[in-house]
Order: sequence, then structure tokens, then C-alpha cells
Amino acid sequence: MVGISAALAGLFFIIASAAFWYMGRAAKHPEGFGQIRLPADEAQRLMTDHVPARLHFSNISYTLPSNPNNPILEGITGSVKNGQVLAIMGASGAGKSTFLDILARKHKRGIVSGEVLVNGRAIPDSEFKKVMGFVDQEDTLMSTLTVYETVLYSALLRLPREMSFEAKKFRTLETMHELGILGIKDSYIGESGLDAYNAYNVVESLVSLARDYNRTVVFTIHQPRSNIVALFDQLIVLAQGKTVYAGEFAKCQDYFESIGHPCPPGFNIADYLIDLTMTEEVGPRSHVPTPPEIVLSDDGTNLGDEERGLGRPSSSRAGNTGLPTIPSAGAEEETELQTRPNTSSDTAA
Repeated sequence: MVGISAALAGLFFIIASAAFWYMGRAAKHPEGFGQIRLPADEAQRLMTDHVPARLHFSNISYTLPSNPNNPILEGITGSVKNGQVLAIMGASGAGKSTFLDILARKHKRGIVSGEVLVNGRAIPDSEFKKVMGFVDQEDTLMSTLTVYETVLYSALLRLPREMSFEAKKFRTLETMHELGILGIKDSYIGESGLDAYNAYNVVESLVSLARDYNRTVVFTIHQPRSNIVALFDQLIVLAQGKTVYAGEFAKCQDYFESIGHPCPPGFNIADYLIDLTMTEEVGPRSHVPTPPEIVLSDDGTNLGDEERGLGRPSSSRAGNTGLPTIPSAGAEEETELQTRPNTSSDTAA
């Protein structure tokens, strides 16, 4: 009996060692998940079939017919290149979600005005929706499904029909690995918000999607911690539906310092910007006769040739926020900021 027990213990040890070795290799080599392999031509097709998209939007406004004198959004202008991420920030009620809905061309009951260009040209909604994906901020999850099943079903509904089933399963596992949730793939789903660690993983994945696959990513975020903010390429800050800052994130802090609102040393710039827009606001939007409008522009190196010909005189005016308006760099053309250099390591447009 002692000999049999020792043999069983030895067998268990060997099996456990083999299991830990396999899991370790799977963690280090996410290109293989068990028997699931990415078809050899799939990775190449992701790049060869992709047309990089540069997004430029000018003077985006949104008004409800019931209250035409009180626009929800007014005069938002900016751009983001392929390979970049654009973060839209602002306090609650600033218009972030509405603005992202408009960029994604979701149906709105109000009146939308302004111009959105993709690679320098206006394209119809039918064409635009074929080349973009939109992830809503509301969770619609079934508690009877596991984490893996939830992500897989989303992949089956969203990924191209011509993409193989094996490739979709691989992408599901790869995404879960990137988000750090592969270890709980067989657990039943639970609905909750993201903690700071998982929020960072999500944004880091979006950045990787943009830079590694030359995608254009636009998302809203409320008040991220400092290591998340550091991942941004372009930033738009909204207050009361108008632009407080629009441009390269790397120049944001210097800009606010130049207008007399320096971020205190050691303070998270995201927290500071939200606090600044809240403390400078004067009551609800309907009580502000001149809403804030501050648009940061630069030398135009983030513009394509097509957008350069679409310039119009700047009509910015100072509002009641205590934050001054600065003119465009040249009254004859709208300009946007140059990109920060991409580095290899990602809702999205």
C-alpha cells in the first residue's frame, strides 16, 4: 500500500508539473491557446485589407428642437490620425458621450451640424459604418454565460463573416490575455465597473490596437489616473458642451500653465482639468449666456492636404469660465496638432 501511495503521489506530481509548465508557456506565448491556432494568413490579412483612416471633425454642434437656443454641443473641432488614440474627457454632463455618438454617426433625435472627414473626404453613413466599430458604455451581459462565452459571442457577432471560426476563437483568447482575465475565462460573468488596474489594461489594449495595427481609436473617459493619461496621443476636454482644450496631450500641461492655470506638482493632470472646468463653470448651461469656448490649435502638421483646403476664419470668443480663448494659428486655416511618435508595443473609429 505504501508503494502504491508513493507511486500515485509521484504521478500526481508529474501531472501537476506538466500542467504548470504548459500554463506557463501559454502565458508567455499567447500566439497559441491549447489547440487553437491563428491561421497563417489571418495576421497578414489584418494589415493588407486595412485602409488607414485619418479623422477630422470641424465645428460639430448638436441642438434639441425643443431648445434651439441652448445647444448640447457647440463648435467642437479636432482630429486624430491612424496609429493614434484620442481621449475625450470632461465632467459628468459635459457632452462626452453625445459627442462620441455623433462621431460614430449614431442616430440622434436632435439637429447635428458640422463636418466630419475621413482621409480628407466626406463619406456616406453606409460606407462609414463598414469601416468602424462602436462599443457602448452600457453593459449588456448575461449572468448565465462565462467570461469566455461572453467575449466569444461578441466576437462572433462583430468580426467579419469571412474570418474563420478558429481565428475568432483565437482573437477572443488573445483579447482576454491582453486584459489579464484569461485566468477567469470559465467563471460566470458578473457586472461591475472597472477598477484602476483593469481600466489601465483596457486603455493599454486600445493603444496597442492603434499603434500595432495602424487603427484610429477614439474613446471617452471620465477621470483616469496618471498612468492611463500618459498613454494618450490626442486629447479633447469638454465643459458645458464646448471645447476647453483640443490637441496633443503632450502640450496640454504647458498650455494651461501659459494661461495662468498651472497643474500643481505631483497632481494628476486629469483630476486637475476636471476640477478646473467644474470650479470655473457658472451654473447650469441654460443659465450661462456665453458658454465656454477655448480651442487649442497649432501649426497644422497633423492635417492632411485635403483638410488644409477647408480652413475658415476663427470665431472663438471668451466665455464665462475664466479660461481665455486663444486664436487659431493663422486666421485663414483651421489647424490641428502634430502627432507624438508612435511606439510599438486600442470605442474605436
